[in-house]
Amino acid sequence: MIQKNNQKYILHLSSWYPSEKNPFNGDFIQRNIQYSGIKIKELVFCLVPHNYKKGATLTSVNEFLTEIRWFYKPFNQAAFLSRINAYRRAYHYIVKTFGLPKLIHVHAMFDICFLANLFYSKHKIPFIVTEHFSGLISSNRSFKSTFYRLFVRFYARHAQQLMAVSNFLKTELKKIGFKQKITVLYNVIPPYFFFNGIIQSVQKSNPLKIIHVSSLDEKSKNISGILKAISSISKNHDFEFTIIGNGDNVKLKSKIQELGLSSKIAIKGPFSHEQVAQELRKNDLFILFSHFETLSCVLCEAVVSGVPAIATKVGGIPDVIFSEQMGILIDPKDTQALAREIINFIQNRDNFDRFKIAQLANDRFSLEKYQANIQAIYSSISTQIDESNN
Repeated sequence: MIQKNNQKYILHLSSWYPSEKNPFNGDFIQRNIQYSGIKIKELVFCLVPHNYKKGATLTSVNEFLTEIRWFYKPFNQAAFLSRINAYRRAYHYIVKTFGLPKLIHVHAMFDICFLANLFYSKHKIPFIVTEHFSGLISSNRSFKSTFYRLFVRFYARHAQQLMAVSNFLKTELKKIGFKQKITVLYNVIPPYFFFNGIIQSVQKSNPLKIIHVSSLDEKSKNISGILKAISSISKNHDFEFTIIGNGDNVKLKSKIQELGLSSKIAIKGPFSHEQVAQELRKNDLFILFSHFETLSCVLCEAVVSGVPAIATKVGGIPDVIFSEQMGILIDPKDTQALAREIINFIQNRDNFDRFKIAQLANDRFSLEKYQANIQAIYSSISTQIDESNN
């Protein structure tokens, strides 16, 4: 464990982070930081676009952790350049107000690794990176994605260590050209999600209860594909389907009515994470029909709650559904396969043991394991820093 030093602190730089206007933006990064178990001073910095506010707003989370939200005005025709300019101003503020950090931890390289590189180039402050971003995936051949990859390869080239949130993303980072050691570090799952032996639906629900939780982003989550599969089996099979999301559900409600599924599907949310945990426990099956995922926090939350899943075999999802005892993997976009596997689950749900699912998931995603891993990384880097200074 890194020892407390009143003159030094860990600086977290996060490309995404919750704000009053967007409370779900990067909330998984916020949880990773807050549940790390580190007992030294930590600062979290993020940018927040705003038309009127400027400069820093500080929020004290606890005796060790303070969040810095830096408000800046984005330029419509030069949004990226306005962020880079804000990072330059924030650099001087951080150094003047808090002094130099001992270590910087970057969360999602694009584009905040520019600020980490400023600290490195001027003061040789070491930094490490945890990467989450699907925009770095090699199969994404858009101009924007190519720019992302070139940007992070240049500005994060001095990172001492990289962490990826799945084995899939680890492979993708290697394709970009990073030569540093890359460790898989799964996102933290808060303790209130974990199976505690008290599950309301251990007694089989009648009818079957199915749930989907996401941002409702069609491009990544393929909500229309889920509805198509549900529609194809709704007349001959008895079940209830709940969709929980923090996105715009007006079009979704309209589509459900158009398909005649209003009696089968309930839309809820946005919910807090604690409320999502409660809803997961009430259900028998979780569905995730994504086109791509670097990991999927909510899928992790489902299985640690003991809920079996049907999910697409993309990105980091096989890291979560790594046993046939936990759920079923299908090809993306295959709505017939999704419909078929839902029917199979309805007919054979006794094949899934919720206690066993929770046990397998806990072995991989426990809070204790996350804290041990992140603390070992910090301790290793801290030792290297101390040795280089002697």
